Amino acid sequence: MFWAVSNDVLAQRAISTNKYACNGYLASDGELGEMAIGVCDLDRTHELLYQDTSIQGAVGFSIRSCWSWWAVEDCGTQSGGSYGRYTVEVNGPTDSNHLVLTGSNGDFLPIALAFSHPAAGSESLSPGVESNTRFPGAPDMQQTPVEFGVSLPTSTPATSGSYSGTFDFHLYQCTWWSGNPQCKDAAGQSGAPALLNPPIPFTITLTVPTKIRISGLNDMQLDANPTGDTEGDQGFCVHTSGGVPFNILAESENGAGNFSLAGSAGIDSVNYQLQVQGIGQPPKPRRLTEGMATTNGRWSGHPQNDCNGGDNMRLTVRIPASELSDPEDNHYTDTLTLTVTPE
Repeated sequence: MFWAVSNDVLAQRAISTNKYACNGYLASDGELGEMAIGVCDLDRTHELLYQDTSIQGAVGFSIRSCWSWWAVEDCGTQSGGSYGRYTVEVNGPTDSNHLVLTGSNGDFLPIALAFSHPAAGSESLSPGVESNTRFPGAPDMQQTPVEFGVSLPTSTPATSGSYSGTFDFHLYQCTWWSGNPQCKDAAGQSGAPALLNPPIPFTITLTVPTKIRISGLNDMQLDANPTGDTEGDQGFCVHTSGGVPFNILAESENGAGNFSLAGSAGIDSVNYQLQVQGIGQPPKPRRLTEGMATTNGRWSGHPQNDCNGGDNMRLTVRIPASELSDPEDNHYTDTLTLTVTPE
């Protein structure tokens, strides 16, 4: 367990172990600290969603912070609201001075936390550093709704399917005098101000839906080869978040189990074959079946949008010579639809 204050400070101040987290309690004289501080609904797993390079959602909870010199008094914010003021601090796993979540692939995703209070605004927190803001408490043992906003401080991409991290939340009540009251390092007087000890652990999980995008495909113009098969190809890109594998479904507008080019006069049609292959990837070229998706994620997506301006897949259209041995039209077309899905 990480202790954020010295043993000397601990010995002079009333302690809240968060025994009465969500409910105000008129304690005995030996439990003034428990009455003074309660952190409600933080010590659990908070599930957030990663979408479009940002984090959706926040870590919401509530805080009771007040003080009473004797158990017979109501716990309040006397002296013009100076009682019950507090600072906060968060500790946890870090990398390059950022708090981090650990991905299911073992990678780190830096995050930033900002503590928000309805009456005092928001402050971005640095790991292991006491907040500059002294947030106000509330009278009559009331709980104040607060939250941690969670954001991404760097451009590090989220590549795993899920991330998680467990952090420790510290709360330090401040001395009641004006000027520059002490909070974390306050020496204490007859137990005041109180502090939270041990800190409250909380977990953040982040779900990253797999993103997939196909790009770079263009219309193809083929001229019949009078001496053999007619063939044409083009490169394209399939991007998936984290480069996860994907499958392909190819559908012919004129086909029903076959890839088919329809004559412009509507008299006849010409069947063709379709093949795809990963560029620089081990799998051999794969001949596709119209209307039937591939399985087992044969190809890996590119982790960057539009493959950083390149291609990672190649599509080949082949019309067997036998299909053009006796054509009844001079122009044939088809609309081919490719659908990619993550494995």
